[in-house]
Amino acid sequence: MFRWITKLFRRPSKESKTTPVSDSDDDVIYALPYEAGARFRVLQGYGGSYSHTDESHFSIDFQMPEGTPICASRSGVVYHVIDHFTDGGIHRSFLPKANAVYILHPDDSIAAYVHLMAGGSSVVAGEAVSTGQIIGYSGNTGWSSTPHLHFHVSDAILHKRSPTLFDTVERGITMINVDHWYTKPSSQCRLPERKSRSRVVRETNIERDAFAFSPELLQIANDVAGDLAEAGYEAMSDYSSIDAMHDVHGLEVCGIQGASDALEITRILLRHFPGWNAGWIHAPTSSSSGDWVAHIQRDHDDVMEFWDTD
Repeated sequence: MFRWITKLFRRPSKESKTTPVSDSDDDVIYALPYEAGARFRVLQGYGGSYSHTDESHFSIDFQMPEGTPICASRSGVVYHVIDHFTDGGIHRSFLPKANAVYILHPDDSIAAYVHLMAGGSSVVAGEAVSTGQIIGYSGNTGWSSTPHLHFHVSDAILHKRSPTLFDTVERGITMINVDHWYTKPSSQCRLPERKSRSRVVRETNIERDAFAFSPELLQIANDVAGDLAEAGYEAMSDYSSIDAMHDVHGLEVCGIQGASDALEITRILLRHFPGWNAGWIHAPTSSSSGDWVAHIQRDHDDVMEFWDTD
């Protein structure tokens, strides 16, 4: 495990920084996202007419009771956690209010585990997880008509979802279909000892003025600049600035020169700030090549950002 974590968070060399972001590996076999031996029905599959259309086509809904343990389908590092919402319903206004855990894989794809119960994550951002590890508990939050787990895999840069192959008792290695039941093989992997639902509590300050100046962030920005320099990223060459986000107590590394660099810098930020959430990496809004931004924040979505939660 230590060697895997070292590889995932390796400090890139100048030569490796130009390597383009890889596409998801079509040969990757995913584990079903629940405990070994458990069996659940697919409520909605690829192209489901209720909500799995257009960009959401490659998405899967597993029907399951609230409080069901959810397990990582693939090893990776926790990228973003949302677990403070309490409500759910069938109106689209609930769409951005789903609790979820997002896991970044070594090939730069991200798996989304959505509609978890309030306080239902058992991991924090920046934590390395292994296949089969319990990462949270299912719920009915967000845009949801019944308790279930929504799962999809997307590219970390383009956010384009892709089909996935699962290992199942019923049909072996297969893409799974609506209305079918699938059992996770008992011998697929040995699950670690079940974690307690108690988690690392992220520091928050509800009374803080949303736009209050935080001198602490300036020192943190200096520390991050040191980390980036050690990793081979130089200010005004590989990125333009490190800006404090006082409203959410976070940082943005701006003017990054490419998508691969933005992802590597995000990994550095996740390592530096365990429990802080990284944000989606978006393509530049202009033709300029130096317009990528990586950011990380401490608080619970004080600035609303749309996440793939349908």
